[in-house]
Amino acid sequence: MPPDQVIVSDTNRTPIVHIITWIALATSVLAFFAHAGLKLYISRSLSLEIAAGFFALIFSAAQSLAVYFQAANGFGKPLDSLSPGTVQSQFKAEYAATILFILAMCLSKLVIVAFIRSLSPKAIHHRIDKVLAGMSVLWTIGSVFSIAFACGMPQPWDKLSGKCFSRLNWWYAVSAFNIVTEVGLIGLQSAIAFELQLKRARKITIISIFLCRACVPIAIILHLIYLHRDSTGPVRGDLSLGYWRSAVCQQSVQSLAIVTTSLPYAKMFLQGLDSGMIRIDDTRRRGENYSKGSSGRAYALLDISSDGTKQRQAIEEHKTESEHTPNTGISQTKTWKVERELAVEGELSHKDNLGLAVSELE
Repeated sequence: MPPDQVIVSDTNRTPIVHIITWIALATSVLAFFAHAGLKLYISRSLSLEIAAGFFALIFSAAQSLAVYFQAANGFGKPLDSLSPGTVQSQFKAEYAATILFILAMCLSKLVIVAFIRSLSPKAIHHRIDKVLAGMSVLWTIGSVFSIAFACGMPQPWDKLSGKCFSRLNWWYAVSAFNIVTEVGLIGLQSAIAFELQLKRARKITIISIFLCRACVPIAIILHLIYLHRDSTGPVRGDLSLGYWRSAVCQQSVQSLAIVTTSLPYAKMFLQGLDSGMIRIDDTRRRGENYSKGSSGRAYALLDISSDGTKQRQAIEEHKTESEHTPNTGISQTKTWKVERELAVEGELSHKDNLGLAVSELE
């Protein structure tokens, strides 16, 4: 056996923490770049959604590095086998990792919030979206400030000081509000998709992709289950070896929160939704067809489906014909007819703005 080979045993769970942490981080990075790449390809512009996803990835990467340093300082090994300085370094890394985890989760929620805002032009959906965004921000502020002073000053990370509040109860409260906001975001996305006048199979496909976000609250519940077991198990007094399973679950929660933000841009989703539900900001500059909503905003069809070429051809033919036609009532009737045909071809109701809510023109 090579002298530098690390063996996983009942008294050494550190390699497991390292492996899961790096796998979760790599998955998050790939998911973000797939998400950002598809979004940029569709919209040809940066957006709040991409910005929130980018910072979510930054905080997630920082949190993973903190967990790596936590494990490098003996997390997953018996506490009594570590020096006092190593134990304090481990606690500091865990302290930073917890705060960064909360921030990464908040930003992943804001990605969904931004996506929902571009998903529907209805005012009621936007109001609910803002409420969920406000709840997420307040949850983040409360969670960060409470854990920042968990063990009092001047060493709020020192869990051996005897001045800390119950970490288990704190996680119960934080996770409960976390689950509530996640369920709210999932429900709002599904409700918007349910109102779309599409074929049942396509509607089920879209809602199913949105429901994949349910993996996040499920992972949160699993994290609480293992945290409870660690806190009441035979090695509950060992703050290093006794809590490696709940730490691994926490990495899974964070990774799933970022990965599920990219699922609405999957190829299956784009093929299944002919209406195009992504907002673009440069529609007027590119001269694409658009219509005004009741709120004064303008929305346009986005060519992201297999029918995109046919739609573009119809729009170009209409533009060419309009340039050589006097501005009369007949010309206006033709304009209405083209828009009507495009809406029918996308299997949407002409009166339903949800299917046409693609871009907001400023």
